[in-house]
Amino acid sequence: MKSLMIAVGSEYSQAQIRQLPVSKSLLSVREREILKLLSFGCTNRDISAELFISPETIKTHRAHLMRKLHARNVAMLIRRGFEYGVLTPE
Repeated sequence: MKSLMIAVGSEYSQAQIRQLPVSKSLLSVREREILKLLSFGCTNRDISAELFISPETIKTHRAHLMRKLHARNVAMLIRRGFEYGVLTPE
């Protein structure tokens, strides 16, 4: 099984990245929580108030999510969350 830990600037195409398996265990519980709140349209400030953590910590978790799911923006991050089964419609 290939890992999703691909260096930035790698030669993988978007199609190849989508085919890589993603385990829910790749993301921490907190990262999954933040991803879910982002999918509801929450801002960093909203999330930090909800989870009682610093907005800077939210930024760090978002950066980790973007790297792990190979997303360039929040829209792509949410899309990847659904594609990889990390997010599900409620």
